[in-house]
Amino acid sequence: MKYSANSVWENKDEYDIAVIGAGHAGCEAALAAARMGFKTVVFTVSVESIAMMPCNPNIGGSSKGHLVKEVDALGGEMGKVIDKTFIQSKMLNQSKGPAVHSLRAQADKEQYSRTMRRVLENQENLDVRQTEVVNILTEEVCESGKKKVIGVQILSGGIYRVKAVVLCTGTYLRARCVYGEVSNATGPNGLQAANHLTECLKNLGINMYRFKTGFVVWNLQRHCHADRRCRLHHRCHPGFCGDRTEFFLRPVIVRIRRVQTVETGRQRDQILKNSLKIITGSQKAVIRSWVAAFLQLKTLAI
Repeated sequence: MKYSANSVWENKDEYDIAVIGAGHAGCEAALAAARMGFKTVVFTVSVESIAMMPCNPNIGGSSKGHLVKEVDALGGEMGKVIDKTFIQSKMLNQSKGPAVHSLRAQADKEQYSRTMRRVLENQENLDVRQTEVVNILTEEVCESGKKKVIGVQILSGGIYRVKAVVLCTGTYLRARCVYGEVSNATGPNGLQAANHLTECLKNLGINMYRFKTGFVVWNLQRHCHADRRCRLHHRCHPGFCGDRTEFFLRPVIVRIRRVQTVETGRQRDQILKNSLKIITGSQKAVIRSWVAAFLQLKTLAI
């Protein structure tokens, strides 16, 4: 569908807050606003992509584990949902001191997304809308040129009147997916990219930069050599939500799946090094450091 600024219709509902994007950050922002009593609307390009995990489907770990705990302490939902839907958990860095111990839970990615979607749909003061936001409407409030938000416009031309906007656009703004020598203008998992909002943000004086994220390698278990597998035994860790996890412990145990690590060899390392030869220009500069770090890994979880 081509965006047309001429086909304008106005939604009769007025909202206090609009959240653009329904990834991890967008879900928490929308729930926080709604639970504080603000009438909130959250926009997503697809309700099937709410809290989607297109990359490594886990919650926690050394870089994000403390953040999940902080979100939970503030009344967030991420820790509760992963405690309901994880298939394997592990306490990292146990060979070191307790200051660096970090819980990481591998999620059933589809069940995690469905569970978070139900939470959003059942939340009072919160509406979910499947559409792309293309414009943030503003008006000047004084002679100094300062502006305030008065609404957002969606792809069909419709207008939602709001008092504030929270941007949680993730990896969708003019997104590109690069694999090998191919570069496609698409969002994660083949979903549409948000191609219109970027120009609006630039016009509002917001500087835009392109960042890179990466998808991990997925292998069918039957394609891995059996003699290189090492089974990881699951342990019942306290979870991300403290005492509340006891409520979810029994149904979770039934869904625990066999998780193994696989040793990788020199052949994989050579494939990665050879792949750098076909990557040119700015892509090579971005990806070189990632490949160098990946070559340090000796195991993959399956």
